[in-house]
Amino acid sequence: MRNTYLWCLIILLFILTGCTNKQQSLPLPEREGDIHFQAFVEEVPTEGESDPEYERMYDLVAKMQGNEAIDLTQVDVQVKKEAPIQAHGEEIVRFPTYFILNREGIVLKTTNLDEVAEYIDRAGAPD
Repeated sequence: MRNTYLWCLIILLFILTGCTNKQQSLPLPEREGDIHFQAFVEEVPTEGESDPEYERMYDLVAKMQGNEAIDLTQVDVQVKKEAPIQAHGEEIVRFPTYFILNREGIVLKTTNLDEVAEYIDRAGAPD
């Protein structure tokens, strides 16, 4: 009887481990005011290729880093290897998808870099 419970526990742990392997979330920032940026893209341009949207994403990250009102502490860009991708309790099915996170959770989830730019502009605007 004890062996049966032990085997059930081991199987349950394997199932839980397998389910969490597809989680590709950044951890939430630990300190108040810290911001994390995470992007899920379909592919990264190879050397010599040009992708205006990918370049704009990096320009916006640089703009966040230069904005004193935003304390950007982590940047993560993940390339889609398999579908579906689970992140922050949600399934990512549209690429690119961008997240801005603070200590409480998701501040912005979007597929549009214009919305990321608006967030940066609002953060730097005087109150």
